[in-house]
Amino acid sequence: MRSPIRLRINRKKTLGRENEEMRLLAIMTALAICATAYSGETGQNPVEVGNVHWGRDFDAALKMSAASGKPVLVLFQEVPG
Repeated sequence: MRSPIRLRINRKKTLGRENEEMRLLAIMTALAICATAYSGETGQNPVEVGNVHWGRDFDAALKMSAASGKPVLVLFQEVPG
């Protein structure tokens, strides 16, 4: 029959191992996120798909809006890559 002291020691060893595994998983996840977030940065605009031609100059868009009578849609979006 095991003593209560021995059971507590075994439980602490198991919990310590689980904490180390969780810490390692958190570090690996953070490294993976950082690697993907900063891996493909270029100074160029992304390739646009479809028939919509987005403008990238706000002042020019306001002038075009005033000339055509159409509203301006401002889209704040971070494009990955």
